[in-house]
Amino acid sequence: MNRTGFIEAGMTMMPGQGHQLVFENDLYLDDNFDAEPESNDDYVYEGIPTKLNFAVNAFTLSGNTRLRVNLKEYTYGPGQLIFIPQGAIIDYSRHTPDTRFALMAFSGYNFPMLQNSDISLTYQKEIVNEAVVIDLSPSALQGIKDTYLLLRRVINDDTIIGKHSVISGYIYAMGQWALSELAIQRAKRKSERHSRNEDVFQNFLGHIQQHYKIDRSVAYYADLAHLSPKYFGQIILKVSGRNPADWISDMVILDAKAMLLSGDYSIQQISDLLNFANSSFFAKYFKEHVGCAPGQFSHDFQPKK
Repeated sequence: MNRTGFIEAGMTMMPGQGHQLVFENDLYLDDNFDAEPESNDDYVYEGIPTKLNFAVNAFTLSGNTRLRVNLKEYTYGPGQLIFIPQGAIIDYSRHTPDTRFALMAFSGYNFPMLQNSDISLTYQKEIVNEAVVIDLSPSALQGIKDTYLLLRRVINDDTIIGKHSVISGYIYAMGQWALSELAIQRAKRKSERHSRNEDVFQNFLGHIQQHYKIDRSVAYYADLAHLSPKYFGQIILKVSGRNPADWISDMVILDAKAMLLSGDYSIQQISDLLNFANSSFFAKYFKEHVGCAPGQFSHDFQPKK
């Protein structure tokens, strides 16, 4: 991941940044702790899917953010941290004017949440596959903020010997602190009751994120839920107001759009990555759901430089 890629993705998620810091093209930091609101209007990013080639973790001091990741909406505010895994696709974000938060993106560095401590292994499958919002206690929020500020100081200090080790240690500590809070959060919520239908829908969204490149049939996802396709479809429609086929195609098209707009892939490559029989089948599928051919979409909606 190069510096430009980090910054472009940062602009997708953060209004009014002024403290961008990149360390060896592997670690990106940004915050707007001391920014003054430019207006009373919410900051909104919408329309162009951005696929992350790195993991992101952001914590909030004030204000509220709504973010759509892989078609699923997340809301987080003061005292919360969100982790977004590598490969996730963001196509919408909205921040209130008083939003103050820090963002960290990791490329070459192994993200600390995935290192082999007992607590990391407990949540590894969950945080690899989808975004997670973590509630932080006041002491955890303060500790993570203080460590983040120390991390910035270390990166800017050229006199430090063994800087990589120091940076890795700080990042690891922040990750384990956040995971500890996640463990507490999960323990508290274990006793909460969720309807069977809601569980089926939430599991379905998770399965789409993991398998949309493998299979696009409703029967495949119904089988994962151990339900008949007909009953499965009825549940998804009842809970979400949409048919499961619509959710599946939305995820496929979201990724296709992100790859088209990145300029890094040919139509044939996108067809292969999304597991279509050939580029003609992909083009037909895309036009059916978007209303235009892939090449036309790429030309018409390419962000202006």
